[in-house]
Amino acid sequence: MKSERPLSPRFSTALVLSMVCLTGSACSNSKPAVDTSQNDRASGLAVEKGEAKKIIVKNNSATMYQHKKFYITLSSGPVGGVEIPTAISLGDTFFAKGRDKELTAKHIFWTRHLERAESQGKILAEAGSVTCVIVQTIYDLPDNDEDRWGDKLWIHVSDCEVLE
Repeated sequence: MKSERPLSPRFSTALVLSMVCLTGSACSNSKPAVDTSQNDRASGLAVEKGEAKKIIVKNNSATMYQHKKFYITLSSGPVGGVEIPTAISLGDTFFAKGRDKELTAKHIFWTRHLERAESQGKILAEAGSVTCVIVQTIYDLPDNDEDRWGDKLWIHVSDCEVLE
């Protein structure tokens, strides 16, 4: 005769935990799908970071960028038709493409590179150079993974001077 008793909750929990543990240990020696040797973040470049109230854009090096979310895809790239002044302060507002895009500078983040930054043979920043990112909200930062697929608008300044 067969007994049709349901499994006890303790036994079910133990079974599930053992399956998770087996799966985790089976995968613990797997390699990442992406080659992390080219990842500059992992290399630990020496930088100083901070927030500014006012900056100067040098060498016409400011560009507005956007991430635009469509139903199942993400478009990312520069926004044309933006006139970015030489001096940028908190509270300044920038318009692009017939005023359908608007960014008010609520945060200006700067990064001073203490050593030369290179990636795949291309120089990204020289030692001592300062780059800036201007955003309206923290979520608009391009490297903010919290809302990776959301709409974002920011200004990147590849050569800036912090005044305040």
